[in-house]
Amino acid sequence: QCTDTVFYIPMTNKCDGTINCSDLSDECNEDCSVKILKNWMLAVLSWTMGVIAVSANFWVIVTSIVFFKTCNKSMVFVNKCLIVMISFADFLVGVYLLFIATFDTIIHNDNYCSQQNIWLTSTFCQVLGVLSSMGSQISLFAMTGLSMTRVKGVYSVMKPQ
Repeated sequence: QCTDTVFYIPMTNKCDGTINCSDLSDECNEDCSVKILKNWMLAVLSWTMGVIAVSANFWVIVTSIVFFKTCNKSMVFVNKCLIVMISFADFLVGVYLLFIATFDTIIHNDNYCSQQNIWLTSTFCQVLGVLSSMGSQISLFAMTGLSMTRVKGVYSVMKPQ
């Protein structure tokens, strides 16, 4: 039964992802448990991978920028630039994971179901989507570039004089 009316819905319609009650009582209740991250293991992995990705890639970026000053060969410089791009992209994905984990476990916690439409249409959710996509695309581009420079290096060494 919907809590705002006397309207009854079949039990099969409860927690099925389709809103049948105007007050969301068929989808947002103790039986459905709607969250951004569906189970506790995803939340733990998001926190863990986010912290590792942000801290490790921040360290790689800082040490690589210091290394740029001593770089004397163009191929080493190109490789280092591509590695910094990969680290930056992974840093962005780590930030994304930390924000998703934060919104799931701290900000929305048990209120996500009733605020799901607000969250999905919010500017912050859109920015996080762009952040995730940018991180993935930059990483893909840099990995391709790094692979091509490495193949070129191997090919030039093996080429007969």
